[in-house]
Amino acid sequence: MLSSSMTNAFDELSQIRIQDANPLPIEEKRRKNSPPKFYVGQIFQHKQYNYWGVICGWDLSCAASPIWQVRMGIPNLVRGALQ
Repeated sequence: MLSSSMTNAFDELSQIRIQDANPLPIEEKRRKNSPPKFYVGQIFQHKQYNYWGVICGWDLSCAASPIWQVRMGIPNLVRGALQ
């Protein structure tokens, strides 16, 4: 026979498994057809690397070489090259 603390632990584990099997949907921060957040000519400071730059154009997906994308961690972004 199991102790009450062991039974409680099994019950809690069962509840966790039920929650894990039915995760809440994650909503995208931006709609797929929304306009770009930045505009051509805008001066910005990069949040992660702290450098300054100017937006001189934009693409719907990353057009940089695969080597550059890997070096910059693009595959690790939520939407990858489609950021």
